[in-house]
Amino acid sequence: MSRKPSKKTLKKKCDELWSKLIRQRAGNKCEYCGKSDGKIDAHHILSRRHFSVRWNLENGVALCRYHHQFFAHEDPVAFTEWLKTVKGNEVIDALIYEANQPAVRIPYKEVLELLKEGKVFSIIEGEIKIWEV
Repeated sequence: MSRKPSKKTLKKKCDELWSKLIRQRAGNKCEYCGKSDGKIDAHHILSRRHFSVRWNLENGVALCRYHHQFFAHEDPVAFTEWLKTVKGNEVIDALIYEANQPAVRIPYKEVLELLKEGKVFSIIEGEIKIWEV
C-alpha cells in the first residue's frame, strides 16, 4: 500500500512541472535574447509567494541566467516594460489583480492535473479559475 503524497511533495511536483512547461513553451530559449545554450530558468513574473497565480502559465517567462538575474531582478522597471510588450497590459493587469486575491487552500492534486493538461488558471479562495487564453 503506497502512502498518500504529502502537501510538500505535491507542491514541489507542481513547481517542477510549471518550470518545465514554461521552458518548453519557449522552446528552451531565453524569451528576451533567444539564447538556447546554457541554463534556461523559468521566471515568475509575480512572486511565487502569490499562491493564487503561482502556477499560472501566464505568470512565467523563460530567461537565460544572465537576463534572469540582471534584467528581471536587477532592472525591474525595464523588465516590466518589456513584459507589457510581450504579454500585453491586459494579461499583466489580470495577473496583478488575481495575485492580490487570497488563495486560501491549495488543491494540489487538481493543480498538478491542470498543469499536466497545460491549462492556464488561478486559485481564488480555494477555487480553481480557468483562464481563457
